[in-house]
Amino acid sequence: MTTCVSEDYCRILLIGWDSVDWPAVDSLVAEGSMPAVGRFSSEGTLGKLSPVRPLVSPMLWTSLATGVRADKHGVLGHYDQPLSEGRLRRVSSDSRLCTAIWNWTSEAGLSTHVIGWPATGSTESLLGAMVSGDCFDRGPVDEWLGSCFPNHDPSPAERDRLEHALGIASEGVPSEAYNRGRARLLSVAVASGLPIASLEPLLGRLDALHAVACAMVGHLAGALTAVCYPSVASWFPGAAEKELRDAAWRLQDTMLDDLSRLVDSNTTIALVSPQSAPQVAEAKGRDAGSNPSNSGLGLIGLLGPAVKSGAPLVGATVLDVAPTIAQLLGVPTSGNLDGRALSGVTVEPFKGHSHQPSPAAQPPQTARCDTPADRPEAPTVAADDATCDLVSRNRRVNLALALSDSIRLDQASKVWNSLQSDYPDEPIYAIKLVDCLLRDEQYDVCHDVIQRLAHPLNEHESIRLAIARIAHARDDRDGAASIARELSSRAQITPKVLLNAANLLLACDAEADAVTAFTRCHELGGANPIVLCGLASALWSTERYDASLRAAQAAVAIAPAYTEARFALALALRGCGRDDDAIEQFEQCLREGWLPDDTHTQLASLYWGKDPGRASHHRAMAGVN
Repeated sequence: MTTCVSEDYCRILLIGWDSVDWPAVDSLVAEGSMPAVGRFSSEGTLGKLSPVRPLVSPMLWTSLATGVRADKHGVLGHYDQPLSEGRLRRVSSDSRLCTAIWNWTSEAGLSTHVIGWPATGSTESLLGAMVSGDCFDRGPVDEWLGSCFPNHDPSPAERDRLEHALGIASEGVPSEAYNRGRARLLSVAVASGLPIASLEPLLGRLDALHAVACAMVGHLAGALTAVCYPSVASWFPGAAEKELRDAAWRLQDTMLDDLSRLVDSNTTIALVSPQSAPQVAEAKGRDAGSNPSNSGLGLIGLLGPAVKSGAPLVGATVLDVAPTIAQLLGVPTSGNLDGRALSGVTVEPFKGHSHQPSPAAQPPQTARCDTPADRPEAPTVAADDATCDLVSRNRRVNLALALSDSIRLDQASKVWNSLQSDYPDEPIYAIKLVDCLLRDEQYDVCHDVIQRLAHPLNEHESIRLAIARIAHARDDRDGAASIARELSSRAQITPKVLLNAANLLLACDAEADAVTAFTRCHELGGANPIVLCGLASALWSTERYDASLRAAQAAVAIAPAYTEARFALALALRGCGRDDDAIEQFEQCLREGWLPDDTHTQLASLYWGKDPGRASHHRAMAGVN
């Protein structure tokens, strides 16, 4: 890869997929059936993207575009707070309390275009064109012109270019590969017994979205162009046949390839997906993140002249996407972001965008997006009292989850407490309140809350675990271990509670019981690096070094960037007498910043008979005289 030194500036094409099926994508990339994604692995960089809770699609996409969590950006579900007259309005740009990446680039004087991005149902201040998602639910493409220039009076040349692009889009998708992939998907779906009538509206919307994206990317040269696609595979719920699933992902790859072919060599492509599973429907008293299928990692890929080929994307979250793009384009961000620009990804020296902000341009502020007085209000739908209450309640739940994810536990506890008071028959809110208070180490308050709980809620596994954790915090290890043993022996127990019980047993020095609990957790949940790391630590504590080594090796094989597992591997290697291998792993832990005092102490001991100078250095770093 080379830097963009021959051109005035670099461009960014940001492509979003609503979700990613890693097993399917990995398999298809390996066999060469998704070559566009494969290019990110071979020529750029491709990795996992951690979501933020809760896993609600508009919230995730807004966090990705703003670099802040939902408690700051204000999008708390699929709908705004219900209106007083019993009507609901879907979230839009007007729902957002802060600026997004396209506002930052626009305010820096850079042309910016946005296509189909979730939660942008209203247009907003933008130096370019926005085709929001709701456009694809209305009339012909060539009739959209009036709604595509938000807060911005386009020049005749700009209007002509957009008219030309929309005119091309109205003629249909310009890719034969897309048409073949579409026909293949439809054929496989029909052969699988799915009715065409249910797919045609979805495919028609996708046709329009892809046509507009291709036309605008090809004919409107923006410094930033952002386009978001649905994940076609999510249209087929349940365990879809492999042939159908593969056809969907091949079509997804074809659309990526179509856009990639339209950009010039000056463009860096960012491919992102904020989660690995489809968004589940809102349900009474539940958050989307409580569904195990929603717990996986998303995708991030970078490809182009601004990117180091093969650069590791370790620890990337959806909050880091917008700051990274801003850094690549050389534009200021709004203040108080939760994310940060990914390090080690940009080519050095990288030449940022040469466009200078106009004298009037100011760094974007963290404030509600401007809403012009003449902008038509977003449409609303009628809803009964029960539906309005459900929407309002779910917004509160999502706010509490976002606050908890932000470690703003005091604020989260207040929301959970109010939900518990308003809905005393819903036990989930008491459980969430107890968990939040424990995380905030408010043990006395938590104990008082538990004391007020009636039977059988006070016997719930999460409440019993909380009682055990309070006992441990009060140095009652015997009491804590006793409850943890009882929990780990229950015939019915959720894997999360079982894992926490196992960790508590290990913390109480009940190593043999911890081994049993971790082993059961592994048997119930499969290959989980966190479980394997805990099992390795418990086995090491019982001096079963060979078994500890096997568990630690399995954990590191699954998650090479999981430094705690690497530390467990180093301990096991030392226990097995493989000192040189242990030194190598401890040195890697040190480079990754894991428990430096403990790691220096281990290295000092290991080097003592080999290299006294190094041993003395590590003793000094560990603060050992």
